[in-house]
Amino acid sequence: MLVEALQKKEIKAIIQMAIVEAFVMFVEVVFLYRELIDSLTPWIAQQTGWQMGIVPVLMLASFGWVGIRAMVWFLFGRYGRRRSWR
Repeated sequence: MLVEALQKKEIKAIIQMAIVEAFVMFVEVVFLYRELIDSLTPWIAQQTGWQMGIVPVLMLASFGWVGIRAMVWFLFGRYGRRRSWR
């Protein structure tokens, strides 16, 4: 859908998709990935001596989200969406 919106230059659809994706990122980072990084902070502090606050934890969680999302898109995006309902 995003590729079609980009090809047709449908600005409204592109902005809506970006807003939805930003909301999904926020929810997943705050509730899922932050807990993962929080559990790793004692190990990171022990190895590096760097005490992390909330901003670095959220940044690392966001990078983790982007990395996992990119890996999923790379591995499974080539199969595309099934359009058997049309």
